[in-house]
This record gives sequence, C-alpha cells and structure tokens, in this order.
Amino acid sequence: MKRFFSILFTLLFLAGCGTSEEKLVKQADRLHRVILSVDTHCDTPMRLMEENFDLGVRSDKGCVDFPRMKEGGLDAEFFAVFIGQGPRNDSTYDQVHSEALAILEAIHKNVEKNSTMAEIALSPGDAYRLKKSGKIAAFIGVENGYPVGRNL
Repeated sequence: MKRFFSILFTLLFLAGCGTSEEKLVKQADRLHRVILSVDTHCDTPMRLMEENFDLGVRSDKGCVDFPRMKEGGLDAEFFAVFIGQGPRNDSTYDQVHSEALAILEAIHKNVEKNSTMAEIALSPGDAYRLKKSGKIAAFIGVENGYPVGRNL
C-alpha cells in the first residue's frame, strides 16, 4: 500500500510539472511585466550627434528608440557617453572633453524632447517610479575615462 501511494504521488507530481509552452510564455510575459528590465549599455547617443536623429521616433537607422523600447518592454536604458581613446595630451583632452559634454547635452535634450515617453533617471528609485508612470528611465553612463583627461 505504501508503494502504491508513493507511485501515485510521483505520478501526480510529474503531471503537475508538465507545463505547456503556452503557459510558459504567459508566465514569462507576466514576469517581464512585473520586473524592472534594464539594458546596461547603449551606444545610440553617438547617433544623437547626427542631425534630426530622434529617440522618440521609430527608426531603422539604430538599434534603440523609445517606441521599440516600449514595445519590447524595456524599462530602463543606460545611454553611453563614449569617446574612443586617442592621443594623451592637453589639447586633445580639451577637445574630447567638449565632445563628451556635447553628447551628454544631446542625451538630455532628446529625453526632454520626448518627456512623455522617458525621463532622466539618477537612481533605482527613479527607474521604479518611471516604470509605474509608464515612462522609460534614461540613465547616462560615461564609458572610458578618456574625456576626463587629467582632471579627476
């Protein structure tokens, strides 16, 4: 009798484990909606230096824009301010510092222009608040210390 109940329990347990693909997809979609999804690196800000590039408009030119982020359920993005490494001298440091500030300003302006879709985020709390309001959290990261030069 003990063996019968062990087999019965095992069969019931295994039957409960058999989840269809449709159920798994629904579970994954539900999980995706409740978590904060974050992409920790995006080079799209370099495109912002091009005339008329707008994160608020769906574009085939880049990999990231706010409409596609919303469609894919991406809640937060770290936009990279990137300047490739070059000569290490004062005149070059001044130039790349200015370039980095221009990219930083372009990110801020583009996010402000699309304030109905996204806002600048400075903390995890900002990201959660923006998710609740239906907006994308736009974090900014500086990739490579080159634009800082010798001035920490």
